[in-house]
Amino acid sequence: MMNAPIRIIEASDQLGEGVLWDAEAQALWWTDIERCLLHRYDWVSSTHARFATPERLCSFALSDQPDQILAAFESGLARFFPRTGEVHWLVRPLRAGAGLRFNDGRCDRSGRFWVASMNEHAPSARDGKLYSYDAVNGLQAHAGDLAIGNGIAFSPDGRRCHWADSAAGTIHCADYDSATLKFQGVRVWASTPLGLSPDGATVDASGCLWSAQWGGGCVHCYAADGTLLRAIKVPVQQPTCVAFGGPAMDLMFVTSARVGLDAVELGRQPQAGHVFVYQMDVCGIADARYPLGAR
Repeated sequence: MMNAPIRIIEASDQLGEGVLWDAEAQALWWTDIERCLLHRYDWVSSTHARFATPERLCSFALSDQPDQILAAFESGLARFFPRTGEVHWLVRPLRAGAGLRFNDGRCDRSGRFWVASMNEHAPSARDGKLYSYDAVNGLQAHAGDLAIGNGIAFSPDGRRCHWADSAAGTIHCADYDSATLKFQGVRVWASTPLGLSPDGATVDASGCLWSAQWGGGCVHCYAADGTLLRAIKVPVQQPTCVAFGGPAMDLMFVTSARVGLDAVELGRQPQAGHVFVYQMDVCGIADARYPLGAR
């Protein structure tokens, strides 16, 4: 496995996040939360498209409709049409700009969407939660007491769920029953050293968890029992999210951020905000698509 990226996608994102691989179209999608942008990068042609979003897009899921995504905007979840900008709100429980907003999200293996929230004005309030959403049950809260809910990932068999609290430096794990939406054995599964915050995450085909380490300039790989196996260095201080993809699902994509970096720090890491692509010696698995259905 190479320690240097095999490709760098120049994005200059303020807060690149939520990266997902579209296996059907062989394309990469991610969001720049702070610039209200959704990116799409075609892997074969290297064509890079950008779509404006009506408010900050914090995470999303690809859907069974080729022209639509399930979008977790800061204030709620919506059916979003990137190419036209059309928005159909599904649930909107939060108020944009009020401090409490949605954050990282991902589908479980059955296609149900999970999303975490955070209080960006007062993380110490710990009023972030972990939610699920589907058309039958609507939006349901499952876990709370989070400062910055993040890093949602599911084991390959769908029977284990991970989520992080970035501010606390903790990654949680629970046994998960997708039929009942119940968690069993919720525990702190791993903790990060001081100065490193667990951000967006994914799992590989063997069940290892890969977690971007905000502030640490690396991606951590954890075994199924929470043991740290290895770290992949990235050339910027603030990696934000990771995804496996590529034609053979053996590439790792790492988004990053420029937000909060002063002129001196940006001079030291001019590639902050770009997307880094690594050739891996392990493979990932495709994320499930959310069943939006025809409108």
